[in-house]
Amino acid sequence: MADLMWLDNVSKVQLVSFAQSLRVDHIRTTREIRKRITILAAKVRENPEIEEKILKMEAAYKASEIDSRNEGDQKTTLPPEQDRGTASTLAESSRLQRPPMSRLFQQNHMVTFAPIIDQVRKWSVKYDGGRDPLAFVERLEELSEVYMINVDILPRTMPELLRGNALQWYRNNNEHCKSWSTFKKDFLRFFLPARYFERLEDNIRQRKQHVQEKYKDYVLAMQNLMRKAGYNPEERLERIFRNSHTDYLLYIRRRDFETLAELITDRGVRRDI
Repeated sequence: MADLMWLDNVSKVQLVSFAQSLRVDHIRTTREIRKRITILAAKVRENPEIEEKILKMEAAYKASEIDSRNEGDQKTTLPPEQDRGTASTLAESSRLQRPPMSRLFQQNHMVTFAPIIDQVRKWSVKYDGGRDPLAFVERLEELSEVYMINVDILPRTMPELLRGNALQWYRNNNEHCKSWSTFKKDFLRFFLPARYFERLEDNIRQRKQHVQEKYKDYVLAMQNLMRKAGYNPEERLERIFRNSHTDYLLYIRRRDFETLAELITDRGVRRDI
């Protein structure tokens, strides 16, 4: 759907009717009702039912506007069955001529983009070019999944998220950030220290369970390191086991477990964690 500007001209009666059809709260002012409908439209992802309803609302509104403007000027009237099909015909025409809402959502259309900016601003996630840019990226991906926001929109929100040197970098390089994967690669390449992942691999290999360190504390520390290095579950399990304290390795064999939960449980049964 191209935009929702037509909502500004809808009467309150029509607006309430639209809101009820979409199951949106229709109490209070027209401005608030419009905002709720716009927010719903911004959050629609692959939802044909909602998209169909909004398209039909727009078509019905525009059809009524055309009828109103032409009232008194028309010399002939449409047959009843044709008149009843006007709205649905316009809706179908609109569907054929416009990209689906999900595609516009991914293309960051200005009408649906404003609520995303408001949401991202509320996250209070900032980065100024200092330490741990990987944690910044990871946090944004987590929140995008929770709030069902397409990550490819995130590069457009960076003026709200970056400060200092990081913002200066974005201003000078944002023409290349057409997608999240491109932004993430360029961003980390610039802000991560040289040979970061090589050092991270060394840290993972050298990180052993300390004497008297609780096993669960050791596991969490290892998981944090390996997550940043992109280890898959099998690789994480293998490394956690191999780096466990030597006393533990004396009475636990690799064939004794298949999952991390089994490893931790077996460790707890055989020795107090």
